[in-house]
Amino acid sequence: MVEIIEISKVDFDLHNMITLFDENKANKCYAIILNGLVGYQFAWQSELLKPLLLKLDNEIYCIGIDQHFCILDFNKRDILLNINLMYNFYDIRIFHDWIFVISELEIIKINKYNLDIVSEFGLPDYYEKMEFINNEIRVGCLNGNQIIL
Repeated sequence: MVEIIEISKVDFDLHNMITLFDENKANKCYAIILNGLVGYQFAWQSELLKPLLLKLDNEIYCIGIDQHFCILDFNKRDILLNINLMYNFYDIRIFHDWIFVISELEIIKINKYNLDIVSEFGLPDYYEKMEFINNEIRVGCLNGNQIIL
């Protein structure tokens, strides 16, 4: 079972784990993500937000928080993808062969199998929702605009 455990700054500095996201002086929150004996540590800024964890495949997980997103392989003890986002992370959605990393003003489309970034979509306003209707992907923004990916 994979779990995220919040820790103190002191514990963060003492752990000898791979750090997912570069430490920033503005960080206020610290955590480790564990799957049995395999673990990573990370930090983020906002005390109001919690990291989002999504299982992609057997022992492969996506995690996002603040302006960070990464994909971890616990079997290989490897970071498969690590992206510094331009905008604050909102959500992760999976549709067919694609992973969609959603930030407040941008959506990044990633191939689920080779983890290549396929495209990036700028949004006309803040992200509000994503709907999958048949094979169409509709994105709604705060101002009422809707785009089709």
